[in-house]
Amino acid sequence: MQKGHGVQAQIIEQLYDAVLTDNPWVHGKTLIHVAGSRALRLRDLFKNKAKWRDLIISDERGRYRLNVKADEKKKAAKSG
Repeated sequence: MQKGHGVQAQIIEQLYDAVLTDNPWVHGKTLIHVAGSRALRLRDLFKNKAKWRDLIISDERGRYRLNVKADEKKKAAKSG
């Protein structure tokens, strides 16, 4: 990840990269570690963002993905 980005931005970037693949789900611990944070839970990193659950969804088993529809994913893949 690039230096200068905040932890939240780095997590969103990881999730964006993942949504362009066949497996958009990423384990929360991986997201936190790669972003360089010492937080224990993803929700701790986004507690100051009231609507973060609208952007990021959980499978309730520790994995997360961006909340995008299939057509949005196709548009993102073309522009990325």
